[in-house]
Amino acid sequence: MSLQQLTLNLQARDEATLENFYVGDNEELMCALKLLEHSREKLLYLWGGMGSGRTHLLLASCNKFSAQGVGTAIYIPLSDAEFTPESLRDLAGLPLLCIDDLDQAVGNRAWEEALFDCCNERFNNNVATVIGASATPAALNFIMPDLQSRMNSGLIFEVKKLNDEQKLAALRLRAQCLGLELPDVTARFLLGHYLRDTHALFALLHRLDRASLVAQRCLTIPFVKEILQQEDGAVL
Repeated sequence: MSLQQLTLNLQARDEATLENFYVGDNEELMCALKLLEHSREKLLYLWGGMGSGRTHLLLASCNKFSAQGVGTAIYIPLSDAEFTPESLRDLAGLPLLCIDDLDQAVGNRAWEEALFDCCNERFNNNVATVIGASATPAALNFIMPDLQSRMNSGLIFEVKKLNDEQKLAALRLRAQCLGLELPDVTARFLLGHYLRDTHALFALLHRLDRASLVAQRCLTIPFVKEILQQEDGAVL
């Protein structure tokens, strides 16, 4: 995959920003990401399960670098079969490289060798690399101890999931960023009757935003029920 294709992959997912991420208990992590460009520590390792917001933060970091004109920033999800170990070649000088789903490549020697070479070259060039995974380096079964050591050499942060009240605040923040009025009663209805995974909740909020614009209606509970029944056949 070419550098142009990698850049287009990022452009297709440009809604993620550090500003529309609800921080919750991740203050130290957010501070490290915001200061990444000027920090002496150029390797960050973020781990967290589905719905933690890990992928959002990697994409948002790329968008921040690009928006500030720092230079090309690339996001590579290793769970995407389009990417191969060769995708990591010639990326040593990029101002920012974000590699997600590291655990999908661990245990594959070709991938581990490519990751090790890429991370070492970037370390020598003193440019920023952010790694995302579902678990800590110590919890992954690396073939190459040197790669595990490299992952352990940076700053390691757990992306902490939100509790229910924090999810409500995150929904309100995302609605505000969309310019959407989300009544508290509707936000609580969504959290109580829909998937509690934040990724799914935010995707639903975008659907409701589009529907409310088309129908010129507010996000009342009856309207939300109507949209869900129309699109999913859900009965709430």
